Amino acid sequence: FARCSDGKFVPVQALIGAIAAQEALKAVSNLYCPIQQFLLYDCDELLQEDKEGKQQIDTNAGEKLAPPLDDKFHNIAPGQTLVLGPEISIALARAKIFVVGSGAIGCELLKNLAASGAATDKRKGKIVVTDMDTIEKSNLSRQLLFRDSDVGKFKSIAAKQAVERFNSQVQIEVHTRKVGEDVLNSPFNDEFWSEKG
Repeated sequence: FARCSDGKFVPVQALIGAIAAQEALKAVSNLYCPIQQFLLYDCDELLQEDKEGKQQIDTNAGEKLAPPLDDKFHNIAPGQTLVLGPEISIALARAKIFVVGSGAIGCELLKNLAASGAATDKRKGKIVVTDMDTIEKSNLSRQLLFRDSDVGKFKSIAAKQAVERFNSQVQIEVHTRKVGEDVLNSPFNDEFWSEKG
């Protein structure tokens, strides 16, 4: 266990954190019954297989990660690299991702992508976010990237600022435009969709 304890996988951490927070609120408020059972969450399919087909964790994966040609690239999520391997971590860093909407689901996606080291390669990686909606006071309870000071701002702009606060290496581009064929002078034109990674 001690050799594997450095392994971290952001989506699993988010799931366990959400369950723990929910159970803590139940215990403090005495409104609902806490879970009275064990929870087993198994992600064995994520582990790499050796030549004999057995799953393994490479405890030196973080150390063996060869940086891409860009010397400024840093391994943002070494615990994840330990679980998924350096190839997947580099692919995440170089990924081009398009997120439509920075609401409740978009905020969670952006948080997990940033924590996973996605789009951190300055030459190849990029997250493009668009949301034409602005933040209202009622959004603050379910859109965890936003604060009271963000009320009235465009969601995409405030989400970028929040993501950059906890991972300044993420390459993120924001828009406040609608996505669709009926939009005139849209930045999401044929050139945008055909851009190669």
